Amino acid sequence: MCVAVEEVEEDLDLGQTTKAAKLEEVEDDMDVDSFLEKGFFEAMEASGDGDDEEASEDGQDSVGVQKKAKKSEMDETDLADEMAQHKRDLDELKKDSKQAAFLEYLQKESPGLLEGLDDMDEDEEGGDAAGLDAQHPVLTMAILEMWKTSLLKDKSLPALKRLVQAFRVASHMNQNAEETGNPEESKSDTRFSYRIADPVVFNEVILFTVSNFGKALQAILGKSKEVVESDSGQKSHRAGFNAARFPKWSKVKDVTRSFFVNLYSFLIQLSDPKMINFVLQHLEHLVKYLSPYASIQKQFLKVHLTLWSSSTESVRIFAFFNIRKMALELPYPFIDHVLKGIYLTYVRNCKFVNRTTIPLVNFLCNCVVELYGLDFVSSYQHAFVYIRELASHLRNSFTSKKKEIRKNVYNFQYINSINAWVRILAAYPTEETLSLLYYPLVQLIQGTIAYQPTNRYFPLRLRCVQMLNDLAVASRSYINSASYLLEILASSDMYKRPRASMEKTLDIRSNLKVSKILIGTKVYQDVIFDEAFDRLVEYLATYSRSIAFPELVFPILNALSKFKQSTHNVSHSKRIKQLQDKIQTTVKLIQAKRNQVSFSPKEIASVSKFLGDEATPLTKMWEEIAAIALAQQQQAAKEAAAAAKKSKNGKVDEVEEDDDDDDIDDDESSDGEQHSDVDSEASDLEVLNSDDDLVQEIDEDMLVDEEEEDE
Repeated sequence: MCVAVEEVEEDLDLGQTTKAAKLEEVEDDMDVDSFLEKGFFEAMEASGDGDDEEASEDGQDSVGVQKKAKKSEMDETDLADEMAQHKRDLDELKKDSKQAAFLEYLQKESPGLLEGLDDMDEDEEGGDAAGLDAQHPVLTMAILEMWKTSLLKDKSLPALKRLVQAFRVASHMNQNAEETGNPEESKSDTRFSYRIADPVVFNEVILFTVSNFGKALQAILGKSKEVVESDSGQKSHRAGFNAARFPKWSKVKDVTRSFFVNLYSFLIQLSDPKMINFVLQHLEHLVKYLSPYASIQKQFLKVHLTLWSSSTESVRIFAFFNIRKMALELPYPFIDHVLKGIYLTYVRNCKFVNRTTIPLVNFLCNCVVELYGLDFVSSYQHAFVYIRELASHLRNSFTSKKKEIRKNVYNFQYINSINAWVRILAAYPTEETLSLLYYPLVQLIQGTIAYQPTNRYFPLRLRCVQMLNDLAVASRSYINSASYLLEILASSDMYKRPRASMEKTLDIRSNLKVSKILIGTKVYQDVIFDEAFDRLVEYLATYSRSIAFPELVFPILNALSKFKQSTHNVSHSKRIKQLQDKIQTTVKLIQAKRNQVSFSPKEIASVSKFLGDEATPLTKMWEEIAAIALAQQQQAAKEAAAAAKKSKNGKVDEVEEDDDDDDIDDDESSDGEQHSDVDSEASDLEVLNSDDDLVQEIDEDMLVDEEEEDE
């Protein structure tokens, strides 16, 4: 320590000797007034260049004074920066306990070394307070009105830039208040060119800039080169906004980017649905200007997907409109990001299904179907990847011996994912590109049914049968789903005398399995029979116009006769008798029409047009059933909306299912629970982490999941 102190003393003495020598040289060549006018460092430089100044004292006096004045200002700035850095270094030394003795020695031996730093802080604080208004003027309504007039009437680009600067201040005020904890400090943030102190001015800046930026930008850009040459014909929006067609784009490129960045920052802060709707409505007309900014496109897509899946109904609709427009107007390959993002967002939000969430899940699925109809080539690529990944999950469940693996397949997230692809294919039945997916999707559904063909999973089987019927109608091909329904009717729990139960209802729309205590009860028999009956009528109506219908229904009639003889439920027996009569009537109609044809079975085109669109008794019966089911769904949707309004908690309600004893069925029950945290994690599909160009190996992922569960 003593050696260090001696070295410091020598350095200080050496520095003072050098400075004194330089001062003597300066004082020999200039008077006191010149020394004080030019400053210490300027005088030092002047002493070094004394010969040159004497040679040019007649012709360059005025020029030299101006240069020295500018240099003086720059040197003063450098001096202030050096002093500030010196003070920060000393502050860091104070925090170090090892340097405490050294700082004490400096304060004792050279007190003047640290005195100027405190004076500098006081001067800076006073200068900042005095110059705040000069450097960051307050934005008033009069100035804002002047900018608005200049922008609307004169199409002034400087006015647009000033408005965007003011919008930047307004869009970051809430963030600044959260960071500083003081709303008043956020109004005078030194990072911005203006300060907004009046709430009226704040509102006017936000409303006017958001609602008029697109119009002003279009007015400044004018018509593109192609439109000027020829106004006839309309270009496809899929190519995106071509900035090269607008000569003035280079002038507005930066201000447009600044506006979008600040608009994104403002949008993610909003919580009021009305204000979000206002921003989304005007953003719809600005989507095309996002084309030159790839990174900003993805940010807006992400926030739109969040709003689409988690906000109010009106916000979800406006967000979807913008997502669709982004897919249409932004250049390729942005539509791939849209298709992937909207499907994965749908999958994340369809884990839990109950009466309250069914309308939301249906809305999200409808949106997915809509967007996958915009570009069938891209849609096929995504569908192929995700369907193959679902099949890999099912394959892994078959090969694994662990009962916990069942949770990866028999859950709403998996079933709703399959249903989304079924509805996409059913919505576009004539599209040849997507028709290649019919066969793997049918195999996937049939494998899902066969995985656990127990009576507890009859609700899941009925969902799968409905998907098979939808694919049969869309593909105009034969898909055998009647055998799965006849197995349900042949179950002893469906026709034996019902057991007593306190349960009054069973909603199979929000359940994939049935509690063990409900199996064999009257509620169970009625609900399962009604749904199986409707699906069977739908299946028969689909093929009731086929020339081979009489041979097709022969085993079905035998199975229905056995069920009618075995059941103890009178209403079930009556409905089966009614269906048998409709089938027999349709068979007679087909046979009569078939006896009149003149073509042979090898004439496929004539066979496919056998009855055309002629109605049959079974099609009429199915139309009546479908109308009743539609009315029930609409009523259920109204009840769900009313329940959602009354509910104070906006979170998704989780479906609760029962825990039973430890036999095989009870293990299935606990495995099928959808609502604990562990089950939610286990039911997360690998599609959430998959990429478009690479499908992850499901076997490796499942091994990782098993190791985590064992730990």
